Amino acid sequence: MPGRQYHKRIAKKLLAKYDERVDELIDLYRGRNHRKKWGHNVEDLMLIAFLLSEGNDEKFREVMIQGFLHIMVDKLHSRLRDLLKNKGFESELADLVAVKLIEKGIQRGRKISPFRAE
Repeated sequence: MPGRQYHKRIAKKLLAKYDERVDELIDLYRGRNHRKKWGHNVEDLMLIAFLLSEGNDEKFREVMIQGFLHIMVDKLHSRLRDLLKNKGFESELADLVAVKLIEKGIQRGRKISPFRAE
């Protein structure tokens, strides 16, 4: 599962900014194992952005963008991990390979999408 440091590296690479409170609140708000139970949703992200922006429209946009990036990385990681597990990779190895694939895609500037049809 991508940890906070992983989200931080990706956000800094793609957005050149990072607010650790965004990722912390996204994961904390829904609790442990939140992706298995409920996942993330836009309503939660908007509430977090509203709380962190304190009425500043620019900060609201920044929080929303970083939050969407967090959610997309989580979704992409889950899809890649599940695909690798279906191909016979053990769970821990599939998790590690999924993390590395996302990082490689970002380093090369490729557009990678969790929504592309298999």
